[in-house]
Amino acid sequence: MMTAWIRSGMLAAGLIGFISSGSTAQEPSAYFYHGYDYGSEAMFNPLSIVINGGYGIFQLGQRDRRLAAVDYRTGWRDVWDNISHPWRSIRAYGEENFIRTEILPTTMAPRSSQYLPNYQNHLIGGGMTYRALVEWFRWHEFPKPKLWALLSLTAYHTLNEIVENNLYRGVNVDPIADMLIFNPLGVMLFSSDRLARFFSETLHLRNGSFFPTINPALGTLENNGQNFAIKIRLGDGRPGTCFISSA
Repeated sequence: MMTAWIRSGMLAAGLIGFISSGSTAQEPSAYFYHGYDYGSEAMFNPLSIVINGGYGIFQLGQRDRRLAAVDYRTGWRDVWDNISHPWRSIRAYGEENFIRTEILPTTMAPRSSQYLPNYQNHLIGGGMTYRALVEWFRWHEFPKPKLWALLSLTAYHTLNEIVENNLYRGVNVDPIADMLIFNPLGVMLFSSDRLARFFSETLHLRNGSFFPTINPALGTLENNGQNFAIKIRLGDGRPGTCFISSA
C-alpha cells in the first residue's frame, strides 16, 4: 500500500512538472530576471548556475575543492542506478523512513531531517531558479526558453547529485527525492504567475550566488555557492534578510 502511494505521488509530480514546463498562449511575466547589468543579476546566467549549484557541496565541511578529486564516473553510476530503480532503493532504505526523512517534516533531528534541503534547495530554490532561467533565456531571445531552462536546471541538479555522491556506492534515496519529486514540483509551482509573484514581490526571494573562480595552481574551485535570500520588512518598515538555503 505504501509503495503504491509513493509510486503514484512520484509519477504525478513528474507528470505535472513536465506538463507545466510546456508553452502557454500567454508569455509569463518576469519576476526574477530583468536584464540588469548590476547586482546579482549581472552574474546570473546558466553557466554560473551549473557551477555554483553543481559544486554547492564544496561550501560545506572540509570538502576537497579540487575538481579532479571528484569521482564523476562512480557518482553518476550510483545516482543513475538509484533514480532508474527508485522502488528498489526505497524498499531497501525503508518506505516509512523515506517518507519520514525525505518527504514529510516530522522531526527536526539533524540526522532525520533531510527533507529540509529538499524543500529549500529543490522545491523553492530550484523552482525559482527554473523560473529565472526561463526569464534569462527569454530576455536573450533564445527559442523555446522553457526547454533551455529545463536542460540547464537538469544539468545543474545532475552535477550536484554526482558531486555529492562522489565515491559512494549503494542505496541512496536522496537523488530520488530530489530529482523525481521535488525538482518537478518546483518547476510546476514556479510556472504559476501567482506563486512567482508572491515569492518575488511579497517575500522578495532572490538568488544571491557567489562569483566562482578556479585556482589554476591547485586546480580548485573557490568562492562558489548558490544561495537564496528572502527579505521581509520588519515592524519598523526596514527590510530584514533571511538566507533560506545554500546549495
